[in-house]
Amino acid sequence: MLYHCYADDIQLYCTVEGSEDPAAKLSSVNVCIDKLKSWMGCNMLKLNSEKTEFIIFASKKSPGCNMTPSLPWHLRDINIPSYVWSLGVIFDSALSFAKHIEYIIRSCNFYIRNIERIRQFLSKKACERLVVALVTSRLDYCNSLRNGLSQTHMLRLQRVQNTAARLICRIKKFEHISTSLQSLHSLPVVFRPRFKLLCIVFRALRGIGPLYLQELICPYRPTRSLRSESKSFLYVPACRTATYGNRLFTVETAIHWNDLPQEVRDTENLSSFKRLLKTHFFNSAFPQNCRSVCS
Repeated sequence: MLYHCYADDIQLYCTVEGSEDPAAKLSSVNVCIDKLKSWMGCNMLKLNSEKTEFIIFASKKSPGCNMTPSLPWHLRDINIPSYVWSLGVIFDSALSFAKHIEYIIRSCNFYIRNIERIRQFLSKKACERLVVALVTSRLDYCNSLRNGLSQTHMLRLQRVQNTAARLICRIKKFEHISTSLQSLHSLPVVFRPRFKLLCIVFRALRGIGPLYLQELICPYRPTRSLRSESKSFLYVPACRTATYGNRLFTVETAIHWNDLPQEVRDTENLSSFKRLLKTHFFNSAFPQNCRSVCS
């Protein structure tokens, strides 16, 4: 049984491999919760069942997707919701993040409407700062978790960014938005999670990232001498499923890293890497009138 401890919260979790029985794993979770409840009782503490939640993450085709947890009688008060909150992110049972995206869109639109009411009294610079503080920050919060989601979800978030850009530049609803995003040096939504993930990979490869992430990054080492050995590629692990396997940190980051130009991969300085990486994404997003330098 694995766990995460926070200031006022504890998360217990376990994984189920393909050949393992989900019901057996569930029973081990019940035993762990039972022991935790007994320990708290011996130490004059109480496990608050009303704030304790239990959720099963599984694909729609997985055997454990429709499994109803059978908890002991003294744990029946534990909530079994269809989604849970963790550090400001909503995780649903299928890891589709549909509920979280709805929450982000609703929150961003609320602030966009409020800024729109006072837009006539704001300069362009002041409006841009408000949008960055209240809207863009919410679009970027934990956006690395949304990497690899369907185009439908990303398009909904892109509409929010487009609305915010129109508010800053004061253009009409049906005018083309690419010029405004380009003038604001704002990367489209689909590129922002990749930017964050590749910066994490760069730190890990240079030894300035967390150790547990450094262990997940594996440089490409061919079995025989090849020219690709000197191009700073990463090893792409094999995965069984396209829906979840391609969204693994080790797979997704390796694919995006290998797609970068070699001059970007070979950069040694973090600030230079961020500048070159944003330039590369900026030119990919706006190929018609791309700029050579992005600040």
